[in-house]
Amino acid sequence: MELLRREDIKLLAEVDRGPCVSIYCPTFRGGAETRQGPIRLKNQLREVEQQLGRSGLEAGEARRFLEPAQKLIDDYDFWQHQSEGLAIFLCKDVFRCYKVPLNVQELVVVADHLHIKPLLQLFVDDGHYYVLALSQKAVRLLLCTKHGAREVDLPEKMPKTLQDALQEEEPELQLQFHTRTQPRAGVDRGAVFFGSGAETDNLNEKLHAWFRMIDKYLKELFRDEKAPLVLAGVEYLLPIYRDANTYPHLTETGVTGNPEGMKPEELQKKAWPVVEPLFRKAVEDAAKRYHAIHGTEKDRTSTHLQDVLAAALDRRIEFLFVPAGVALWGRLDRAKRRVDLHKEQKPGDEDLLNVAALETLLNGGTVYAVEPGKVPRGKDVAAVLRW
Repeated sequence: MELLRREDIKLLAEVDRGPCVSIYCPTFRGGAETRQGPIRLKNQLREVEQQLGRSGLEAGEARRFLEPAQKLIDDYDFWQHQSEGLAIFLCKDVFRCYKVPLNVQELVVVADHLHIKPLLQLFVDDGHYYVLALSQKAVRLLLCTKHGAREVDLPEKMPKTLQDALQEEEPELQLQFHTRTQPRAGVDRGAVFFGSGAETDNLNEKLHAWFRMIDKYLKELFRDEKAPLVLAGVEYLLPIYRDANTYPHLTETGVTGNPEGMKPEELQKKAWPVVEPLFRKAVEDAAKRYHAIHGTEKDRTSTHLQDVLAAALDRRIEFLFVPAGVALWGRLDRAKRRVDLHKEQKPGDEDLLNVAALETLLNGGTVYAVEPGKVPRGKDVAAVLRW
């Protein structure tokens, strides 16, 4: 599966050809627990079919509507290669399925729009980061959150090893690059360079050229990204990559050591202490700014849900705080900017916090998904307005 991008969120948010089905399913990376996935999804699809029936869709039509998701139940290989969570979206002419490094709660929503708020943690400023694991024999890119990680598919044409890069750039340089095909028992010799200090300088030049190639491909992959990128590799490789790098959000420190053979979860845990202070400071600075503006320009802040929703629709929100894992169900009359809030979810309801967050993101604002109780002034939602 491809990397979930901000533009994917925008496309999903713009879908309004109901009924729209959103399914979130916790998953497991391996072991006997993987058998829980298809059982859980089967039960969720049964619940969706019942909700579609209550909305007036005939049973046969509902089954045809859900057929793309039903096919996943018996796909053994699909369940053996999961991340922490699974997000499935179905609408007329739309079927999207994403493996995400998030501990999602089991959830089914049938509404006029797709329910995307659980995924927003990947796009808020304290949501996700990347780890680029470098060695002469392999390159891996990991999409990480505080809770998990998954490997990102790299462009097919990008050279994944130094040897590939040398062959692509200057085949004759292979005369300087030797690989032991039969190392001594218990010793992995891998790629070995022979020669003088001048040849060592030449190796560094070739590494730099290879890293420039990697940077070029990542530039396209990261075209709309602002997330931190953490390097992981043996110490001498990191400064060479930094010199070749053009991505502006590369962290100052990295994870040193050979990343070969390390699982994504190991790299994620080693990189988290590098990015956690950056995320914490961003949220703290935003909260301080909210309180400063509230103290001097109260008309530029709001904690009233209906006003926040109206400002979000009017593209007026600069940044927004929402409580992670909390939903406020109801109906929004977009034309009249009127909210009908319900204590419990009713058929056709949408999570109004989801609406506010989506509209803010899609219109260039920033969203902070914080722990419940840490929204400024202890409210359910808080916003700073552009005007």
